[in-house]
Amino acid sequence: MNIHGENVLICRKSCFSEVAKTSGTTVTFVILEGWVVTVASVGDSCCIFESAEGGIYHLSADHRLECNEEERHRITASGGEVGRLNAGGGAEIGPLRCWPGGLCLSRSIGDMDVGEFIVPVPYVKQVKLSTAGGRMIISSDGVWDALTAEEALDCCRGMPPDAAAAQIVKEAVKPKGLRDDTTCIVVDILPQEKPAALPPPKKPVKVCQLEMKPGEGISIHVGTSNPTIRK
Repeated sequence: MNIHGENVLICRKSCFSEVAKTSGTTVTFVILEGWVVTVASVGDSCCIFESAEGGIYHLSADHRLECNEEERHRITASGGEVGRLNAGGGAEIGPLRCWPGGLCLSRSIGDMDVGEFIVPVPYVKQVKLSTAGGRMIISSDGVWDALTAEEALDCCRGMPPDAAAAQIVKEAVKPKGLRDDTTCIVVDILPQEKPAALPPPKKPVKVCQLEMKPGEGISIHVGTSNPTIRK
């Protein structure tokens, strides 16, 4: 029996249990069925869509308290507090946060230590896309803190999805380096291919038959030089 190995495993489980109590994450979940897209999101990993016609649509909600007035009202109406960190002497720094806990998001998965005001209930949006198709970008806040939707789309225009995702991350970390989780998924939603043009109909074989007398005749087929006699 490996006593040392078992002790390490127990220690890891214990550490994970402690970390899990204070860990949380954002979720952006996308379902595409035909031309109907459903997006469920909690947190600030946003999803945008640019149609082939050029329109840009935000398909998720941003649950950062700094920019979501509706969520600030929800928390304060439930008895929570929204405010910035106090640096001493009355000075406030950083983004708006929910207290108790100090989380700057109003919705997340996990974060069990911050109390009842941070909820895991997702914002859900369902839209019918144009059959012309378009490009979808799903990214964590490391991208959106550095780039606008327009900048993210423009920096990868004309690239295939895998290269586009890499280019967006590259542009996002260029100003300040990798300081936050910077994850990106790019999905191109393409219109159905037009059916190939049907080949021209083949010229039907024409039959001309002249009855000579009962039981005897000549059938001449187009493209055949020799008539056939049938009796």
